[in-house]
Amino acid sequence: SQFNSLPRPATVLVKDGEAELIKRAETVEDVFATQILPERFVKAKAEIEKKMAKPAAKKAPAKKAAAKKPAAKKPAAKKPAAKKPAARRTTRRAAAKS
Repeated sequence: SQFNSLPRPATVLVKDGEAELIKRAETVEDVFATQILPERFVKAKAEIEKKMAKPAAKKAPAKKAAAKKPAAKKPAAKKPAAKKPAARRTTRRAAAKS
C-alpha cells in the first residue's frame, strides 16, 4: 500500500561491501501516476475557478487604511512572590521520639 502517498525509497542489496540497486526510488510522479481524478472533481474545480475569477474583476477600489497609533507598551508583569516551603508533617511516633 502507499501509506499517506509517500514515495518509496530505493531497494539496495549489499554483499561483501558492494551495493547493487535493484529498485529505484519512486518519484512523486510515480506515486500519483495511477490515481484517477473523478469527473465530479474536475467539474467542481472548473466551477471554483469561475467563481474565483468573477470577484477579482468586480473588485472595488481599496480603502485607505487609517493611520494606526503604535500600541503602548504594557508594564512587565510582576513575578509572584516565592512561596515558603510547606511545613513538614510529623507523625505521632516521630513527635514522641524528639
